[in-house]
Amino acid sequence: MFRSFHGAWLNLPPGAAIVLMRPVVDDRRDKPYIGCLDSFPPEKVELRHAKRLGDEIFLFLFRLVHRFTPELGSMSAKTPIAAIFDALKGSWRLRRSLNSSLPGFPSGTFEGVATFRPRTPTAHSSAGELVYSEQGELKTDNGFTLKANRKYVYRYSADEDKISAWFVKEDTKAEDGREEVDYLFHDLDVSSESGALTGRGEHLCQLDMYWAYYEFRMPESGEMDVFGVRYKVKGPEKDYTSDTAYERTFSGHVAIL
Repeated sequence: MFRSFHGAWLNLPPGAAIVLMRPVVDDRRDKPYIGCLDSFPPEKVELRHAKRLGDEIFLFLFRLVHRFTPELGSMSAKTPIAAIFDALKGSWRLRRSLNSSLPGFPSGTFEGVATFRPRTPTAHSSAGELVYSEQGELKTDNGFTLKANRKYVYRYSADEDKISAWFVKEDTKAEDGREEVDYLFHDLDVSSESGALTGRGEHLCQLDMYWAYYEFRMPESGEMDVFGVRYKVKGPEKDYTSDTAYERTFSGHVAIL
C-alpha cells in the first residue's frame, strides 16, 4: 500500500504504484500523456489509468515494465525466455477446463486466482524464483463442488537460459518459513511458433505421463496480460486434458478522496 497525497492509504495490486505527474508540453489526447515524474519510482512504466485532479495534477495507476530485480539483474539485456519469467510475476485470474475420457476421473471446470510471487533463489544455479500459488473452486460434471489449491516453484537459470517448474513439499516449510522445493516437475523447452512463444515439458509420475504445453504472447511493451497452459495426462487410471487460461488481474482499487 502507498500513501496518497491526501494522506489516505490506497490498496494497490502487485507491481502497481501511485504517482503524481504534471504536464510538460501540451494536452494531446491521441498519445499517452507525457509528464514530469513528481514522485516515485524512476523505473520505466506503462500507463494503465489516469484521472485529472486539477489543472496540473494527474493521478496515475501503472504497472512497472522491465523493472530491475535482484534475482534477474538488469532487464535491459534479458532474453525472450527471461522476459517471459519476469512477465509472469503478479496476480492472475484463471479458468481451467478438465476433460476426462475415463469415468473414474471426473470432467469439470475450475475457476480461481493464481499468483507468481518472486523470492530470493534457494538454488545457486537459479537467477530467479517464483512461487506459484493457486486457489479456487472445482465444479465437476457430476454435480460436486470442491475447494482446491496447489503450489509450484518456477526457477530461471541465466546460465542455461531456461525455465523449470518444481513441486513443493506439502505441509512442510524450510527453517526460514518459505516453501521448500521438492523435486523437478518439468523443464520448459521454449520456441517461437506463429508469433507466439511456446513451452513444452513432460513428467513421468510412476505410471502416469504428463505432457505440458505453454503459450505466451509477449507484446513489444514486455507486458504479458494473458497466457495459457495445457496438460495431457495418460495412465492406467487417468486419461484427460487440462486447459487453463490466465488473465492478469488488478485486485486493488484507487479511490479519489
